[in-house]
Amino acid sequence: MKIRLFDSFVIETDRKLFMNELIPKQSLSLLEVFIVRYGSTVTSNELMQMFWEDSDNPLNALKFGIHRLRKILKSIPGLETYELIRTEKGGYRFDPGIICEIDCYELSSRYEEWHKNKIIDFSNIESLEKANAVYRGNLFNITDNFYLKQKSAYYRNAYLEICDALCTFYLKHGLNENLMEVSLRAATLEPSVEDNHFYYLQSLIQTHQYTAAFEYYQMVYKMLMREYELSLSTKMTNLYDCIVQNKDKQENMIGIMDYYDNKKIEDGAFFCDNTAFDYIYEINIRNAKRNDQSYYVLMFEIKTDKEEKRLEGLQEKLKFSLQSSLRKGDVFTKLNKYQFLALLPCPDEKLAFNVVQRIVRLFKKKAQRKEDSLHYFIREANTDIEEIVNENRRTDLSKGIV
Repeated sequence: MKIRLFDSFVIETDRKLFMNELIPKQSLSLLEVFIVRYGSTVTSNELMQMFWEDSDNPLNALKFGIHRLRKILKSIPGLETYELIRTEKGGYRFDPGIICEIDCYELSSRYEEWHKNKIIDFSNIESLEKANAVYRGNLFNITDNFYLKQKSAYYRNAYLEICDALCTFYLKHGLNENLMEVSLRAATLEPSVEDNHFYYLQSLIQTHQYTAAFEYYQMVYKMLMREYELSLSTKMTNLYDCIVQNKDKQENMIGIMDYYDNKKIEDGAFFCDNTAFDYIYEINIRNAKRNDQSYYVLMFEIKTDKEEKRLEGLQEKLKFSLQSSLRKGDVFTKLNKYQFLALLPCPDEKLAFNVVQRIVRLFKKKAQRKEDSLHYFIREANTDIEEIVNENRRTDLSKGIV
């Protein structure tokens, strides 16, 4: 059983259950307390203080609350075979016989183990990275329960402490990609914490991306001042001086070429937004006539009978299929939540069709469910620039194909 409590409340057995859609608020918070305290008994007194402190008869209210929760859980398809809440001497607990992967439990157990001496090296770095990866935001708390608020603060502080330790380690050992990934994720999840932005700026500096660092610093400065009313620390202002000095040095031909010569080019086709795709399309079409080259526009449309969460997973599977099947010089974009668009240099439609079939096969292999299908459309792009100009019509891909 997999249980997620950070940012949402999801239980996975043979299916994915979004618990906030299946259980009333108080019962949901009661279940969450048992999961947070996985591995130990929650006493009746604790539960009465958490949920029924103002009740005239808290013990009866507790017994009814437990009875109601058990009855609801038994009515949920996928959980009907489980006895999730066990009665113990003096209280209750989440069934210890169920093998569980619980995000908050993994974070806290790995954090507590490291926190004994706070030493980080190559022997325990993997454990801290796993603890860092499971945090997705505050603990789910739909009723604003005080106990869960306290636990949420504990997990947040643990996450931030782990982030700081990881980023310090990465910076010391020159692990710039790790530093960039962890710090940017932390800055997204916890934007009010200056250190997260500090380490991300350090990752940009270490990879000589001074212009990007300058722009990011300006954004962070405005956000912290306006939204959180925080002034920047001395170490951040000193970092700004370093960024400006190196940015000025880089703005010459040698510095620019040094940046591009060392720029990492990812494998697979290039995924971009609609605006970038539009520019790249125009550049390629302008060059196509001169190079006597043909281009084909490929559109893929996801068809599924499942909910939004399933659709998000299918989008990632299609993105992977496109990146893996197309060449490094090819480009594609996402038009909307159902449709992706690709531009393919190809001598004829038959070869374009073969490429499409390769993408479809990989998608079907990834998607697995026969109810999830992928429709496709192939159209040759007009490479006659003079004809396009004369007719005063610039191809609008998103409107023309959808």
